[in-house]
Amino acid sequence: MQESEASARDGKAGLDHAPRRDRGQPYCSALQPWWPRSCVVEWMLRVGILNRYIVPLPSEVILSFPRIVIEERILDRFLTTFMECFYAMLLVAVDRHLAGVLLYRFTALRAATETWVAAAARRRPSCWRIRSSW
Repeated sequence: MQESEASARDGKAGLDHAPRRDRGQPYCSALQPWWPRSCVVEWMLRVGILNRYIVPLPSEVILSFPRIVIEERILDRFLTTFMECFYAMLLVAVDRHLAGVLLYRFTALRAATETWVAAAARRRPSCWRIRSSW
């Protein structure tokens, strides 16, 4: 009886747990340099261990990045997306500012929407509800 009480205090409750695996290993392997692995793959492709029809040479893939950036106009697309986000931010800022000015100037409008503002301030964001269920 004393043994079961001791194991219950330790949180094991009589169960033998397997040793815990090292959870840092995936992170360590992701931090290793990529170039030795790509050199090994390149060598395997050149020797014929891997099929070049299925796997392209890593050096060809690396050399194709500038061509892809230029031909697909990646920089132009990035700048377009950035400007669209900037304009959306400006519209939201102006809209919220004008709403605040209207609520400040007109007391009847402020009184009419006061309960809406209080209800919106009290409501938790949906991401909090998801996290609380973990």
